[in-house]
Amino acid sequence: MKNHIYLWVCLITVTFSHFSAVGQSARKIANKARPSYLEIGLGLDYSTYRDFATSPLVYRGLAQNISLHYQRMDKVRETRFGGDYYHSNTYASLVKNEVAVAAVTTLTFNFSKLYQIKSISSEKWSYKAGGMALFTGNLRANPTLQNATYGYEIFFNLLGSAKITRDLSRQTEKSRKFLFIKYKLKPRDKNLSFQLNVGLLNHNIRNGYTYINQESLLNSGNFLFADYEINSFSGFRMSSALEYTHFLANKNALKFSYVWDAYTTGGEENQFEASHHNLKIALLFGLKK
Repeated sequence: MKNHIYLWVCLITVTFSHFSAVGQSARKIANKARPSYLEIGLGLDYSTYRDFATSPLVYRGLAQNISLHYQRMDKVRETRFGGDYYHSNTYASLVKNEVAVAAVTTLTFNFSKLYQIKSISSEKWSYKAGGMALFTGNLRANPTLQNATYGYEIFFNLLGSAKITRDLSRQTEKSRKFLFIKYKLKPRDKNLSFQLNVGLLNHNIRNGYTYINQESLLNSGNFLFADYEINSFSGFRMSSALEYTHFLANKNALKFSYVWDAYTTGGEENQFEASHHNLKIALLFGLKK
């Protein structure tokens, strides 16, 4: 009887190990076959921010944006990570024709994973869900604020993500005519997508209220983090991306995007809030030929 039990245990163990190995091998093959890209983007961003710890003024301005990302994607799974760099001069009205000018530099790093929801997806429509980790640092210089000229914020957010993609690919060659000019449209892969990200866990490092930095005058050696506070589970963040991707014959792709991002800290007297409206064009270099 014991021999039969041992035999069944060994058989079940070997069978499970075999199918587990087969499953892992299949996943590795699928991951290797999944197209991957290096994405280099340029954008023009309209940004606003308000820092209640120093003044109630709203600063607005245009920013230049440069981004670099690596992504691996297909209809089943999508992985993306990289960073964005923003720099802008923002303006706020004081009295009459006087304005306050603040130079703002922002660095953002992100990592996201999305998985297809097969039960509601189809050949033309793909629905994915997943999450994103987002790290953002702002450095601000505003001489109008005198001792509070320099300030910074650090944000770390974990967001839940949902994405819908419409396949617009042209499967067959088509002939067209414009006036007396005839031309042909060759088969081409392209898609339109919309992704929404909503903050689930939000943390930040912020200056207290009211923030007047005397450290440079006192020469205390604690200039960078003086009077700054770590705020856990504080504030909120939400972002979205509307993207059109056109794949080229050489396995590269062009992507046109509108990206919106808004975030705020918690608190009342020392609250900070900012938003970005970014129009971007990116070239995706195919890493697998």
